[in-house]
Amino acid sequence: MIPINHHDFEVFKEINTNALVRKHLWDDQIMPDNVFRQMLNDVEFHFKKHHWGLWKILLPDSQVIIGYAGLWLFFDEHQPQLVYALRPEYAGKGYATESAKLIVDYAFKELRFESLVATMDKGNIKSQRVCERLAFQLAEERVIEGKPILFYRLNNSKPSKTNQ
Repeated sequence: MIPINHHDFEVFKEINTNALVRKHLWDDQIMPDNVFRQMLNDVEFHFKKHHWGLWKILLPDSQVIIGYAGLWLFFDEHQPQLVYALRPEYAGKGYATESAKLIVDYAFKELRFESLVATMDKGNIKSQRVCERLAFQLAEERVIEGKPILFYRLNNSKPSKTNQ
């Protein structure tokens, strides 16, 4: 797993401004470059301080970045949540599920999280299916800024007393 960094700015921006990704992660708004630069600064900070952030999803047997997956803070939650984004031409090929599984394993084994949450727009059926394949359970639905958001949760079957 290789953290995304400032050298990946252009591809990170491209992924996040793609219409499909933008619809689900950015409420269909095109964000200015400074938002993505700040996110990459935040990735570096969170890796140094908390050992989590966003990792590159690479096309097998190459260095081509096709997306990212990781842990990120959303909705004022106390713990980072599972997040992933792919270039649309790579969606539906198992990369999101495979990457998300690596992140779940990392969160439970390395970070010792007791549980992990993944949130998504209610209409994001593909992300719901990824969560279901990984045994996440629908925990609740909230309306946030006028949008229905689903909260899926997966509990760690082997929690540790040193959980963060």
